[in-house]
Amino acid sequence: RTVQFPPGWGGNVRSTRGDGPATLVELKFDQDKTWGDVSHIDGSNAYATIQTVGGETRTGVPANLLEGAPESLILRGANGVPYGIKPATVAEMTDPAVVAYLSSRIPPGQGYKYPTDDASTTAFNQSNLIVHMRDYA
Repeated sequence: RTVQFPPGWGGNVRSTRGDGPATLVELKFDQDKTWGDVSHIDGSNAYATIQTVGGETRTGVPANLLEGAPESLILRGANGVPYGIKPATVAEMTDPAVVAYLSSRIPPGQGYKYPTDDASTTAFNQSNLIVHMRDYA
């Protein structure tokens, strides 16, 4: 679907799959640039990418990070079905096991794995972007 945001809008888009922790697509529309990133800090329940209409600039990972994840990092719904990966940070404490796993699957600059992973914010030279998001499960 096409969504039009007002100038200066900033916020995030997330999947509602699971019981809370979620992948976030974060966007900020400034006058001359659009900033965006895919964040797995608060959990990871979907794979997501952001790219320009022409595909020149892209960030995010088009892969299911749940596949192959260690059992200790998997989040399950009330029905016991896996839906995502634990948050990398809880109560300002970083979980080294989650960060290590995400770092092994997400290339540098392609998604926030921990709060200070600022190289993962991408500047887009246009405001027409394509966002793909798909639940892991």
